[in-house]
Amino acid sequence: MRHLRSSWKLLFVVFLLPMACSGGGGTDTTEPADAEDVSPRVDVVADVPADGVPDVASDALPADGAEPDASPFPLPPLNEPVKLRYGAAGRPLPIPLGAPTCGFMPGPGSVTPFSENFSGSEKTFMPPTVRVMVLEGGTSRLLLVRLDLIATNTLFVERIAHDLTERTGYDWSGKVFVAGSHTHSSAGRLSPGPIWEVMADTYFPQLFDRVLGAVVDSAVEAILAMKPARMGYAVVETTELHNDRRCQNPELRDDRLHVFRFEGLDGTVLGVFLVHSLHGTIFGADDHYLSRDSVGGVEDKIKERFDHRVEVMMFQAGAGDMSPGSPKVEAPADVSDIPDGFSRVEALGVAAADAIEEAFKKMEPTDDVPLSSLWHYAPLGRDIMGYEGDEFPFPGGGAYCGSTVDAPCWEGEPTPIADLDKKCMDIAFLAEGAGFPGETAPDRTLLGAARIGDILLVVFPGEPVTQVLLNIEDGVKKLYPEQKNVVVTGYSMDYIGYSTPEWDWYQGGYEASGAMWGPKQGDYLTARAVEVATELLDPAKPVPFTDPGPYPLLLNEVGDFPVAPSVGEIKIVTQPAAAPKASDTLVFEFTGGDPWLLLPQVLLEKKSEDGQFAPVTRPDGSSVDTFGYEFMTTMTPTPSYKTASSVKPRTFLWRVEMPVTRAVPAAVFPLAGTYRYRVVGSYRPEGSAGVESYELTSTEFTL
Repeated sequence: MRHLRSSWKLLFVVFLLPMACSGGGGTDTTEPADAEDVSPRVDVVADVPADGVPDVASDALPADGAEPDASPFPLPPLNEPVKLRYGAAGRPLPIPLGAPTCGFMPGPGSVTPFSENFSGSEKTFMPPTVRVMVLEGGTSRLLLVRLDLIATNTLFVERIAHDLTERTGYDWSGKVFVAGSHTHSSAGRLSPGPIWEVMADTYFPQLFDRVLGAVVDSAVEAILAMKPARMGYAVVETTELHNDRRCQNPELRDDRLHVFRFEGLDGTVLGVFLVHSLHGTIFGADDHYLSRDSVGGVEDKIKERFDHRVEVMMFQAGAGDMSPGSPKVEAPADVSDIPDGFSRVEALGVAAADAIEEAFKKMEPTDDVPLSSLWHYAPLGRDIMGYEGDEFPFPGGGAYCGSTVDAPCWEGEPTPIADLDKKCMDIAFLAEGAGFPGETAPDRTLLGAARIGDILLVVFPGEPVTQVLLNIEDGVKKLYPEQKNVVVTGYSMDYIGYSTPEWDWYQGGYEASGAMWGPKQGDYLTARAVEVATELLDPAKPVPFTDPGPYPLLLNEVGDFPVAPSVGEIKIVTQPAAAPKASDTLVFEFTGGDPWLLLPQVLLEKKSEDGQFAPVTRPDGSSVDTFGYEFMTTMTPTPSYKTASSVKPRTFLWRVEMPVTRAVPAAVFPLAGTYRYRVVGSYRPEGSAGVESYELTSTEFTL
């Protein structure tokens, strides 16, 4: 049912939303007919059957039935040290257009079968992906996962490790490091519980399992692709990628861009792993995009600098008080009408690619890269974190502290707000009123540390501000001065809101209001992160806190989500203009399938001198298609979702828009020659229970 459970639930939403950054947004409260047909069922008891829906755009994996003879599984333990081996993979996340995004309030918007209380997404621009890198070196392995999500949570991380262990016969517990890119323009509904529900809509188990499957499949693909490699590491500074957005403390930015380069033994670059305080929120609630946002521009524009396939992935660092930068762009006079946010995303990528080239010049790659890693759950709670007397009097956690208190900008010295720790919304009280009796803020969170050669990687949950990141780094280096390279990432493993130093928390403002466990959260977790790193560097010094261990493993028992049939013939509705001007935006429309069958792949093809068409490719060989920054895609259902159940037959009208000229220099622009579009997608024919593929080609157009 599309309603809030009670007026208390609405209060819960209003008061907890600041933990998810910024913005508005919402849901259409219109209830479609037969709404019970589309409500997911949740039973946390058993493994999930595959949904069987083809993903025509994702990279193919070896079929399970073809693996027995050639498969490296079960992966053997590494009893003797080995030199570095590296593998990588990436694919679109299987998120349907219409899924609600994460971090924006419920309110008016699009009703879809994939949303409950939030507005469904309406457009795609650089749709979300998963990227993984797997390393093998010394006597251990390590998996790095970057998801285009606002964040991740421990339930998801544990399932990745569990499912990958079952697939490979190797224990991945403590060896999987997962980070969200922190785009707000990606799917919500991936986490159960009241706090996630008010940030990201109600839990959708079929979507959880589908996204999980994409991650695990990508990890298996990366393992199968491992080859001998070398790694180089360097740090460069750039001021173009971010700005300090928090005014309640002194100006502070960490301009370092950490660059890891993985190359084959012949020197060919295989992958690039980045860590930087960028933040991921160029697009807002009113945009209704499914998008990778700022991190997507960085990754894709770096890829364009290579003449072969290179996997690029980025983790956020201490970006809790940062906003994405706005590099200047000199646009052509006849540029197409492109949203400013799109050009800003691309410009960030160009600036990052320039910085990467400088970093490469400073590297001395090596194949001697021993690995080690560990996880620890740190307990959370008012008593555990050291509150005394009437200090922060919220045993179930509190947030939105000081919502009615003015928080002036920094004027040269601290100006703590008196009793700010008393001016919070009681999470347990609000959760009980919203129908979640006994619910509190998380009582534990997951921290991790990994050694990658001589580099120490520390992963931190939620959104640390810059000072927290620097405090962790300083804390490790004071104990281990010989540990020169310490890299700290945020938005990793779990989400518990913002973390600031205690003195900074009392300055008030947006970031301070988003800590679920009040003023001591930042310093408490800083200390725990240093202790986790200490145990990794010196196993004789185990963490001094009691690790409560993980939550019970989240296993869903749900049926397949229904796929609506497509009415009538799959066909082209609007052909692209035959001779567009340089300032035009080409529009191409066709009927296709239910968005649950995922985004149709529309490829740009060019006519050769012999009259044959072939896909237009970037310098790295990747196709120019709807998964890149060149296109925006929308879909209009008839009848609309407001007037009929999601499983009734529909016409799904897909619309693709491509600007002829871009403001930011791009690999395949300006276009010149004769082109067409080719579409590959899936649909369920009316009257059929099965899913079929389709292919369409447009008329030619000349540029």
